[in-house]
Amino acid sequence: MGGTKAVLEVVEPEKKLLIRHIALISKEGEESTSGEIADKWLGTTEKYLLEGVAAGSKLSIEINTHQDFVSMFNNAWPTAMASIRQLSEEHA
Repeated sequence: MGGTKAVLEVVEPEKKLLIRHIALISKEGEESTSGEIADKWLGTTEKYLLEGVAAGSKLSIEINTHQDFVSMFNNAWPTAMASIRQLSEEHA
């Protein structure tokens, strides 16, 4: 179905990850950096912060994106967070 190309701008193992999206990838594998969707999507950032707390670990996520994609992220995060929690508990 295609996807995105991103760069890891900040990597602090077990602490912080900052991702910046730099291209769209079509289902045929072609990269695009211009066009209606690309113009809105490129520059989207995802920041993941992990910190130790008394009960274990706390994962905070910050997304900076175009308003057109907010509902997509809001709808996807509950499922993604459940998967992240399950994986982290299985590998604790």
